[in-house]
Amino acid sequence: MQIILSYLQQYYFLSAFLIVLFSFLVSYKLYPVIIYLSYVKKLSKMPEKRGSHRFKTATMGGVGIFFGFALTFAFIGAILSKYLEMNILFDLGASLIIMFVIGIEDDLLVISPLKKMMAQLLAAAIVIVFLGIRITTFNGFLGIYSLPYLPSLVFTFLTFVLVINAYNLIDGIDGLAGIIAAMICLFFGIYFLANKEFTQVLISFALLGSLIAFLKFNTSHKRKIFMGDTGSMVIGFVIVYQAIIFLNVNNDENTIFSFNNGPVFIIAMLSFPLLDILRLFFIRIKNGKDSFKSDENHIHTCFLDSGATHIETTIVISTITLIIIFCAFLMEELNINLSMFLIVILTIMGYLPITFKSHYQI
Repeated sequence: MQIILSYLQQYYFLSAFLIVLFSFLVSYKLYPVIIYLSYVKKLSKMPEKRGSHRFKTATMGGVGIFFGFALTFAFIGAILSKYLEMNILFDLGASLIIMFVIGIEDDLLVISPLKKMMAQLLAAAIVIVFLGIRITTFNGFLGIYSLPYLPSLVFTFLTFVLVINAYNLIDGIDGLAGIIAAMICLFFGIYFLANKEFTQVLISFALLGSLIAFLKFNTSHKRKIFMGDTGSMVIGFVIVYQAIIFLNVNNDENTIFSFNNGPVFIIAMLSFPLLDILRLFFIRIKNGKDSFKSDENHIHTCFLDSGATHIETTIVISTITLIIIFCAFLMEELNINLSMFLIVILTIMGYLPITFKSHYQI
């Protein structure tokens, strides 16, 4: 066993591949069971009027994602505990259990936005208080560098709530939420691998593997399954957690490989969900509607209204996201205020034009 562990420690990319493979296989084997039970127990979702689906579809995809992810970092964590920070896995696991439970409850019973927000704040409090995970600096954006403790604490809590709900809102068409999350996990996984942050590597690639398995069924015509709030809650939490870890590692003087403008990369990766949620709130406030009441004024809905299919919409939005991330790389040497401004402009120019071509009235 010691020889195998030494080999895996030496060949980091092989270890990362095995993590992805293990997570993928666990989730992949679980999904047929989950889909079967969803139909037997009548947990399937009827197609919406504006959707392209014609048949009932299982909605418990998040269960497969959660167990594929959780079992992977539990199993691999037990084997490689000598090389990992186990307290991180325990505290993160506790937070994700809260997200999983509240997601299941929302998928089955539908709960109030306030109850979901309270659960999100509780889950965030665990990693913020016990792991000391906070956004401590803006890296000079808007002239702000180090944040005092209290503003840092408040901003971190707000970031958790914003990103979790922003990600939840883009889970409306086949493949979109899964591919966006997979791209983000891949970016974080490679970054943490380059910096030998092995605990974070395990988290990133464990989620990536389960997402790949989910996408296989989510885009299937025969055994389709939706992510549901169970999946979007868990994934959204992991994304914002890793984004904050990325910022902290990136600002560490001892980091092997870092970016000059870390916050710009986070905004680039989350450009679509952040723009979508901000646009939704603006439209709802403008029309005098409840900001927390769901509707169909999403950017991806406008794509569908223009005549695109689910897969076509997913490909277009994912491609735009990749282009924005690539542009963030090209702008790395620019002043952070200028690069952030350009990324915001690119985001608006990339996603919003299609909304004006839609016949959907806002």
